[in-house]
Parts: sequence; structure tokens; C-alpha cells
Amino acid sequence: MLYAVQNVSPNGAVYSFGLNLETNPPQLPLQTQAVTSGTYPTHFKWDSTEQWLLVPNSGDGSISVIPINSDGTLGAQSTFTQDVGAGSVPLFTFFDPSNQFFFVLLNGLDQIGQFVFDVTGGFIFANTVPAFSFPADSDLRSAVWSTNGHTLYVLGGNSSQIFVLELNQTSGLLSGPTQTVQITPPSSFLPQKNIELAGHGDGRPQPLCTNIATDIKLHPTGNWLLVSNSVSNHRCVQHQQRNVPQ
Repeated sequence: MLYAVQNVSPNGAVYSFGLNLETNPPQLPLQTQAVTSGTYPTHFKWDSTEQWLLVPNSGDGSISVIPINSDGTLGAQSTFTQDVGAGSVPLFTFFDPSNQFFFVLLNGLDQIGQFVFDVTGGFIFANTVPAFSFPADSDLRSAVWSTNGHTLYVLGGNSSQIFVLELNQTSGLLSGPTQTVQITPPSSFLPQKNIELAGHGDGRPQPLCTNIATDIKLHPTGNWLLVSNSVSNHRCVQHQQRNVPQ
């Protein structure tokens, strides 16, 4: 089964598609559609039981929970959580390794929303401390757990930093940062340059004035963090390797 979100307003949706290998070429027939009740859903995460899809709606700052049936099709939305913070822009979501807690990078607020996840009914509830805050303009983009399951590496875009946090595995609350690693010069400190965009057509020079960290991954060995960095033309991607902070 293939799942996809429709990034629209006013009613975003998630779709499930089957795979028909008997046709030439193979086809992806639509199986089910589930509305998110929010605007501009950006992506989704399923929990470790693969029974639930959690979908952030970036347009109105809400989160939808949609059940996955035993045959892979989608059920009706079970939970809709609106109050994740005005102007929050929830763009990236993830579970903790135990599947008991759920987190949302609130890009517009420089916070991580902290939730408790009820796998039985597919409900999410704000934790006792609803959000963990970062310095202003951290521009949170992505996050990844270490192999120990309780250290979290959070990537700041404009700040070009990795924030190292610790998870209390009983309460589901984050603390720290225990370390902050500067991986490249922040975008505001990069020198102005002129480059010509490939395929631009008219040869006009474009300003290269930003260096935004966009994604972070942990190498399977657990010894390296790989960070991709983009510039304002979205064509130059620089991959860096750093020793994982201890």
C-alpha cells in the first residue's frame, strides 16, 4: 500500500493506493481517502504498530490521527487536535522509540510540542509540559534519535546548529540542550556572492546569501550525523559528516 497527502486548503486529505502488478505498466489504483480536517497537510508519520497515521496540518497548526485498517486502507479520522500553538507551523513530527510519546517541531514558535500517545484509541494529549523551547530564530527543521533511544538531535535551519536533547523515558519530557554544535556559519553571516543558476536561461546572476540546514540523518553505525545544507537557489546541497556528540 502507498500513502500520500494532498497539500491543499480548506480540506487536506490522505490517500491510500494499491499496487496492481498485473497491468502493463503497473498501476496504483486509489483505495481510500481520509480528510484531515485541517489545511495544508505536509507529511505523516505512522506509529510503530502501523495502526495509526499522524498528520500535521501546517496551514492551521493542527494534527490529525487517522487509523490504518488491517488491509492497509484508511479509516475515518479518530482525533483532531487544533491547539498546538498559534503560528506554530507543524512541519515535522516523530514518535519516541517506545511509541508512548509523540513530538512536533513547531517551526514558527521555535518549540517542540510534547504529547502523550494512546495507541489503543489513537489519541494524543498534551504532556504535562506542552512544549520545549529553543532560542529565537532556531528555525527547527528535522530531528533524529540516537541509537540509545533517549538522546535526540534536533536540527536548526537558519541557525545551522544541532541541539542535543535528552528524553526522560518515564515522563516523555525533553531537557537540555546538553550540547549545541555549530555545523556551518549561520545564514546571516555568509558573505554575499554572485552565481548563475543552472538552466536560468537569461544568465542573470543570483545572490547566494543563505545556508540553511535542511535535514539530518543518523548513520546506521550510530557514529555519524549526516546533515544536508541548501542555499537560496535550492540547487547546491552540501553534505557534512560530524562525529556524533557524546
